[in-house]
Amino acid sequence: MTPPVRRNGVTIGIPLYNEARYIEATIRSAAPQCERALVSDNASTDGSSDVCEALSREYPSVTFTRHPQNQGSAFNFHYVFERASTPYFMWLGGHDVLSDGYVDNLVRLLESNPDAVLAYGAPQYVDGDGKSIGHYEYSFAPLLADRSPAVRTLALIRYLFDCSLVYGVFRTDALRAALKANGATPYLGADHVLLGRAALAGRFVHDPDTHFLRREMRAGDTAAAQVKRMKGDAAPAGEVSRRTMQREQYALAARASADAGLARTLFRLRARYHLVRRFGPFGEGFADRQLDRALSQRLVRGSIDRLERVLETT
Repeated sequence: MTPPVRRNGVTIGIPLYNEARYIEATIRSAAPQCERALVSDNASTDGSSDVCEALSREYPSVTFTRHPQNQGSAFNFHYVFERASTPYFMWLGGHDVLSDGYVDNLVRLLESNPDAVLAYGAPQYVDGDGKSIGHYEYSFAPLLADRSPAVRTLALIRYLFDCSLVYGVFRTDALRAALKANGATPYLGADHVLLGRAALAGRFVHDPDTHFLRREMRAGDTAAAQVKRMKGDAAPAGEVSRRTMQREQYALAARASADAGLARTLFRLRARYHLVRRFGPFGEGFADRQLDRALSQRLVRGSIDRLERVLETT
């Protein structure tokens, strides 16, 4: 068997909580492919830390940290990133597994596309027992690789459902700027906004033949359960709607279209339409609430859909 290619200049951050069943396979898939693997345990109660401690002694590239309290997944994702000093960085879930060559393939893709800020592969979904349950294809990948920030921004707003591309390889400086702009307060859909900020900075390039296994562990979680997981044991409950995400994405669309002249009004209307259609109204003022109500009406939706079909063929 050919050993995995180690890529210097890459840090993999692995935040986890109660992953004793899977974390060994995760670390063994990542540690041989990178310069540093930062493993951060959010006060697991199932013996995960014992597994991580043992593997940190086996792999010189692995640095392990155990926190005394579960401070939430948002904190833990930030924690591993803030300790990265390499030019490239990627996150990996504590129950996911990289294929051999995953990191090398994506770094090569970034190296051949110097204006790209993210290279991402394709997730292959498995259940808790490792049984295949499907895969996700980024049919809109060409739009994310477009030279226009406006095209990339609208594509994320319109099409992004599966945020697995956040487990691709980022240019660290671009991700740092996007995280700083996002802030540390967690909310539903913050990963959508993070990707939107990164897309303003540069293109996303895709390798559909480079895969990683992603375990579908919490597909049935309610919005409240997702917020609790992000915020941790000690934090009070937060907003369980996606309105913050919608407002932030609309603001990004306004930025992306700032130099579009008269076309910017149409672009922003299209962005707002897709945010309302996908997630519901989000306007705060009277005028915005009325606009959202209009965008929800069947006649208006049909007119915008027809307009979009015309724009896509011109």
